[in-house]
Amino acid sequence: MTTKRAQLFDEVPDPDLARFTPKASRSAAPPIEQVRDVAQAAGFPTREAKRVAPIAERHYYRTGRDTQFNTKVRPDVKNRFVAIATEDGVPLGKVLEDALDALERQRRGR
Repeated sequence: MTTKRAQLFDEVPDPDLARFTPKASRSAAPPIEQVRDVAQAAGFPTREAKRVAPIAERHYYRTGRDTQFNTKVRPDVKNRFVAIATEDGVPLGKVLEDALDALERQRRGR
């Protein structure tokens, strides 16, 4: 192995670099609408994200409630539950507590 690095222009003191010129500019890209029409006509699927239904409004409050309570319900029951919490501006746990209080009062009145 040699200890000296090869020098690129050692042999030619003044190299002619005229052949190294920038490439001609590329033609302008077609409008995006035209590309979409051609892709759709050819049956190419889109890679754009599909719009999904918005996630139910999240309710975050500092309430001291720290025990999780999971249960399965029908979608309409969950929607009613969240609607009450949203309308009253209270946490979901508060709606549950109020519902339990009302149920206990009703049972005592029997």
